[in-house]
Amino acid sequence: MLFSNQILNKKNIRIASIGLLILLVLLGVSKACFFSNGRSLKDRYHLIARNINWNDFQFTGKEPNVQAFAEELVLAAAKEANLRIQFVSANPNTLLEDLRAGGYDAVFTFMVPNSINESHYFFSDPLYMLGMVLVVRENSDVRYLEQMENRLVGMSAGSPSIYEVNRQFSMILLTYDNINSALEDLNRNKIDGVIMDMWHAHVMTKSFYAGRLKIATRPFTRQGLRLVTLANTDLENFMKSLNDGLERVKASGLYHQLVQKWDLYELER
Repeated sequence: MLFSNQILNKKNIRIASIGLLILLVLLGVSKACFFSNGRSLKDRYHLIARNINWNDFQFTGKEPNVQAFAEELVLAAAKEANLRIQFVSANPNTLLEDLRAGGYDAVFTFMVPNSINESHYFFSDPLYMLGMVLVVRENSDVRYLEQMENRLVGMSAGSPSIYEVNRQFSMILLTYDNINSALEDLNRNKIDGVIMDMWHAHVMTKSFYAGRLKIATRPFTRQGLRLVTLANTDLENFMKSLNDGLERVKASGLYHQLVQKWDLYELER
């Protein structure tokens, strides 16, 4: 009886091993098909991953608008530059990994270009700026950060831009755990300004503080939505051509029309 059970156990192990091997083969074939299909499309198109990782920036419910705007803008820029592009579905959690694996030619990103990541990636010009702006009271005549010298300015304690602001401007920074508390202090004349990202500054000044607070400056940091590709000659040339097309789209007025069409906030022109 013991000998019989041992035979059955060995047989079960062999069956399980064969099943696992078949599963691994099928997964490998599936992944190979995905990337081989991508490569065949690449003979005719530059492939761009459609999906965006929204964990990197929240658009207060307007993520579908931003997605549609970005795709239509890139298509318009590609048309201006005589580029053939194709959007393909992607896993938003593995965009950069799949880009490095050759699944796409470019992906959407909120990554800010710097000397470190630019050694590996090549970035498009911003498709939509999301940098920091200065918010002041409605009756203020401030238009530049330089005018805030020695004035009290609130900023989020977790902002990655604190060092940059401290280094470039001579203002007295007060950090807040909640940026809404800074806006309320500004509204009550306790501080002279608030530095925050452009999107949420628009949300707050056009709703809760409409007629009381306003945005005084254009974005002065480099945050934004961009396309990114790998740093190699062919893909860099593709991105440079796309940037040229983007410039022509902006010059034609189409960029402004797309911002309005998709109900996004626009920079002061």
